[in-house]
Amino acid sequence: MTRLPVILDAKQRACVELAIKDCCEIRGWILCALHVRTNHIHAVVAAQLKPEKVLNAFKSNATRVMRENGCWSQSN
Repeated sequence: MTRLPVILDAKQRACVELAIKDCCEIRGWILCALHVRTNHIHAVVAAQLKPEKVLNAFKSNATRVMRENGCWSQSN
């Protein structure tokens, strides 16, 4: 890891959950299970992609949603 671990607060966790659900819906992936914790996330997804691509999509969308909702900045 190049940065310190992040601890997500309640608002950030809600944004991450929304971002993952929206990402799956838009891309046609099947979200079987999701649990967003303060320091990690569990997701079971059926997608016809490598896991790394799914993870990158989740991370990108989660960062975007958190920034749009004012709970993530460049310094986080």
